[in-house]
Amino acid sequence: MHSNIIKVCAAFLFIINMAATASLGSTTTAESSSGFSRDLYENIITPGQKDNVVFSPASIQTCVALAYFGAKGNTESEISSGLHLGTSDKDVVAKRFSNLLTSSKSSTQLAIANKIYVNKELHVKKDFNSIAKEAFQSEAESVDFTENNKVVQKINSWVESKTNNNIKDLLSSVAPETSMILVNAVHLKATWKFKFSSYSTHKSDFWITPDTSVKVDTMSNADYGYKYAQWSDLDATALGMPYSDSDLEMVIVLPNKKDGLAALENKLKSADILNLANQMKTYDVDVYLPKFKVESKFKLNDALSKMGMATMFSDNADFSNLFEEKTPVKVSEVVHKAFINVDEEGTEASAATYMKIVPMSLNLDQKLFKADHPFLYFIKNQEYIYFMGRVASF
Repeated sequence: MHSNIIKVCAAFLFIINMAATASLGSTTTAESSSGFSRDLYENIITPGQKDNVVFSPASIQTCVALAYFGAKGNTESEISSGLHLGTSDKDVVAKRFSNLLTSSKSSTQLAIANKIYVNKELHVKKDFNSIAKEAFQSEAESVDFTENNKVVQKINSWVESKTNNNIKDLLSSVAPETSMILVNAVHLKATWKFKFSSYSTHKSDFWITPDTSVKVDTMSNADYGYKYAQWSDLDATALGMPYSDSDLEMVIVLPNKKDGLAALENKLKSADILNLANQMKTYDVDVYLPKFKVESKFKLNDALSKMGMATMFSDNADFSNLFEEKTPVKVSEVVHKAFINVDEEGTEASAATYMKIVPMSLNLDQKLFKADHPFLYFIKNQEYIYFMGRVASF
């Protein structure tokens, strides 16, 4: 009997195991991405947490959105609200994610891919399959989940191939009664528009607390073309660092106080950070930024439940738009894994010597941005937050 579990994985790693409409106001794509990213950050970070974090809001939102098209009733409305979709019109939602996937196809820096694995004894409904193909560019593949090792290897190999081998061993085992696995993978590899010289990288203090510092490899650069802003409501300073040949940029949000990260994270609950970032202005900026590499893995059941999507984990879940067969299913597990590496050349997130000489001119409007204490960051364009996280320790 294959009626009690569906597995959904999204990648860097995002796995959802499934077993077992209200009309909303108009919301732009940017508002949807910003709101979901903000809520997810709030529910992933625990009070007093000191470690570094990276996750991909775009990956998680995309994978859960695909499952949303298989949902009905209260399950459907909860997912819609939790994802900040802002509309009950599924054609609008489908178009939104179709645009996301299509834009990644034409990008040389960013790649987004979806994949569906279906139990060989079940048949996906025509409408769901159509949405998966047309909007999410995802092909369904029939597999035998009783062949545990073979299926695990197949899925892990797909994820590795889509993330430049940065995300390995996403899945450790699969139950034979699994009905479906949805996988999403996001990979970004981009170079800075204004590259840092490796010659300028030096050891500098990073203040973990106001009284405790460690020496870390710190990159430095000065250029006209960085975005910069003082966000007084957040008691923080923001820096926008563009990537070359792209509309993507990394935004570093630095609390004005060395111990201000927790307060900043609390203030994010009511902030539209994507809108704030999109309004930043260009300045001459002296930049000091530590090199960092982070890998994170989360089980997201609790976080998504707290975000209002609890029914999909319960026996009251309704995913009756998924299969032709009357197969009662619910979400049993959601796992996400992400990686980021930031250095002089750029960023690789799944994560030659260059020397630049600049004029030593006196610029009274020159800004200084020195990330020498805990900060948060996100990688975005005008409409989406692709990656987000924090650097708090070394």
